[in-house]
Amino acid sequence: MIHQSKYATHLIGLLIIALSMVGPGESEANIDDDIASRVIEMTRSQWELDKMRYQIAVRMAPSFADEINYNSHTDSIAITPLTSAKPVGLFPLLIEIFTNHDKNNSKAWRSQMTLNIKVFDSVLVANERIKVGTLVDPSMFKSQWADITRATDKVIKEIEEIKGKRFKRNITEGGMITSSALENIPDVEYGDVVAILLRNGALTIRATGTALQKGYTGETIRVKNTNSRRIVSVVITGPGETTIAIGGRK
Repeated sequence: MIHQSKYATHLIGLLIIALSMVGPGESEANIDDDIASRVIEMTRSQWELDKMRYQIAVRMAPSFADEINYNSHTDSIAITPLTSAKPVGLFPLLIEIFTNHDKNNSKAWRSQMTLNIKVFDSVLVANERIKVGTLVDPSMFKSQWADITRATDKVIKEIEEIKGKRFKRNITEGGMITSSALENIPDVEYGDVVAILLRNGALTIRATGTALQKGYTGETIRVKNTNSRRIVSVVITGPGETTIAIGGRK
């Protein structure tokens, strides 16, 4: 009987030690996790960030359990952005927690929390390496769910957005397609033989020349006259056709 009593006492002692070691740690973790979850959900609601496109995680936050006596059932939380930027990337917030013992919520515990908000979308990526000057072809691309958080240019989502364009820089295989990588096909290319028209009332003089620049309708470019070898400034009036700009003769 004495042996059993000592054994029972020993077990009770171990249980007390285990509870004293685990209890507080779990409580603090639960408090921090609960506050973080509530802040994330409030952020989603306030800025209408759906769970499919926006991935939100806490990047930096204090240990709330060390500072306040928090009760998830009775305490309220308010969030205020500390930046005027869109909620993308690192997004700092002012967190105010009103505890149940603060009368009329007149006193709040305040701290800063930084969220890391990633944005995903279905975009076009290159199936293969694409060289500069290549005309857009639907077979070059595939749609892929991608992280566009750091994209500084408009990302292309549909092939219809870029039909009739060409690439003005190289794209690696798997590279995301953005608007800055493409351009409309010029009406006049460098080296094109173009018609040069000089109109003076009813008189029209027609000549030919070689374009020294590329350009689009309405733009001014330089052209070398085939006969005189002079370089003139002309205005592009259509594919392969130009008129001499006022004061453009050199």
